[in-house]
Amino acid sequence: MHSEDFCMAPTKCRNCGGPHRSDSRKCLARATRNGAPTKEQLKIIRLAGDREFQAVLRAKAAEERASVLEGNSDEEPSQPEVVDMENIQASSVEDTAGDAMRL
Repeated sequence: MHSEDFCMAPTKCRNCGGPHRSDSRKCLARATRNGAPTKEQLKIIRLAGDREFQAVLRAKAAEERASVLEGNSDEEPSQPEVVDMENIQASSVEDTAGDAMRL
């Protein structure tokens, strides 16, 4: 087993499948003072968490492709479009929280 300091695998929650640690306050599937979420709520939370995790993976892959294209930009004067990651993740979390609150 390798150490956590050098782990290159993306962080994934064991409760909801989102891009955060299991003990994070962001996790909608963690137990609260009111108790644990119901099975129906967990199903929806896990779907949303998985969508959020996949979005983060796609964003990281796009960043890597952009950095590779920047290395080849000596030949081409065009610059790749820069995406603001904070706005993408924030909207995803807000949508997820909104879905969970409707239950």
